[in-house]
Amino acid sequence: MRLKELREYSNLTQKQLAEKIGNVQRNISNWESGVSEPDLSTVIKLAEFFNVTTDELLGADRSDVPLRISPRQNIIADIASVPKEYLSGKDARLIEQILSLSDEQKYYLSEFIRAMKEQDSE
Repeated sequence: MRLKELREYSNLTQKQLAEKIGNVQRNISNWESGVSEPDLSTVIKLAEFFNVTTDELLGADRSDVPLRISPRQNIIADIASVPKEYLSGKDARLIEQILSLSDEQKYYLSEFIRAMKEQDSE
């Protein structure tokens, strides 16, 4: 399973991921270390959360194949990682507003940003 790779790529701790999917940190640790496996509904929830297919999530024996992770995973993380001293007041307020959005709202905002970038490159 490529759970650890996805979690680390998304800059999440095991505890943060557990909270986001409604589980406990111990289970995340056990799944990443191979001690146990998540049930089917949790596999689906994890794949949806990371915006990957279940095949990509479960593809532990295919580590030679790069993950097709959506750029949305890093758009919000990149925004959040900008040091506040480099931002104007308006930018800082915008970032605070973005970070206060629900995960679903962040997803739609990320998809909107991605679409705008694609339109600019045409």
